[in-house]
Amino acid sequence: MKFHYYQDTDSLYIELSPKASVDSNEVSPGVVLDMDSEGHLVGIDVEHASKNVNLTHLEAESLPFVSVPVNPISETDEGQEYFYRFISIHWFWEMLAKNEMAFISNDMWEDPWEGILVKKYMDSQGVREYKEHAAIRYFLCGTKEEHQKHHQWHDRPPSKYSVRLKISIRKLKESCAKYGIVFRKIDYGDSNKLNEILKNFNGKSDQVVNDLFFYKRNEFSDEVESRFLITTGHGEDGLFRVEIDSNIIVEVMFDPRISISEYELFTEMVLKKWPGIKVERSKLYDPPDGFVEYDKQGVNLNSP
Repeated sequence: MKFHYYQDTDSLYIELSPKASVDSNEVSPGVVLDMDSEGHLVGIDVEHASKNVNLTHLEAESLPFVSVPVNPISETDEGQEYFYRFISIHWFWEMLAKNEMAFISNDMWEDPWEGILVKKYMDSQGVREYKEHAAIRYFLCGTKEEHQKHHQWHDRPPSKYSVRLKISIRKLKESCAKYGIVFRKIDYGDSNKLNEILKNFNGKSDQVVNDLFFYKRNEFSDEVESRFLITTGHGEDGLFRVEIDSNIIVEVMFDPRISISEYELFTEMVLKKWPGIKVERSKLYDPPDGFVEYDKQGVNLNSP
């Protein structure tokens, strides 16, 4: 028997057998039993474990232990994990002014698979409960991959600049704990896997609903996406705004297409509101060392 605690999702898994799980049954909100092919219990999954279980104390009575190996987790491990989110510069200035971070309803997703096809498929099955579940769920989409990619800056129109936020996973989870915040990596696969998830949906299983929101097609796997999910009341215009502290944002990186003068102005504006935060301009499109950059008038932009 093994106890597995996953800090990034705050879930506890009790492994009772090494046999593979082929079926699951949610017996109460956030508690899922896993069964093998013969119907025997092989594991217990507990969501929001830190709220429902005392994880700091384990007591056993009359068990024939041979060994009890423990792999402690450093308190700073999760604090060293970061989430990178790209937003439009318009949203960033609004966030800076209000100290609010906007979680987004899936109704606003542009991906036709997630935003349209899934909902139409569910409606065709007559599962009205899906929309009831979806209506109280809001997301932050991004990645744990620090390395920048071209498409991340260009997913928005070229005329609109973007901003990359480096967010402390631990601090955001602490700030939004009252909303039952969940953080998970996206699971990528084909349409057959989605169909399997849909078959298990009965209108009452929070676990299956959450699986739907953390699933994307293989064609999107290059995004290496992760998401925060909160379950709360209804927002406004597809958004639910959460008040945040400035220490949740570790770094602000501006679009590589902005000019040096814009970068200097933007940096001054950010530091005026959030003193001490790291502010950078992406160097993704900067020329290699030794190259000289000129403007349209032929002026050397590299000269002091």
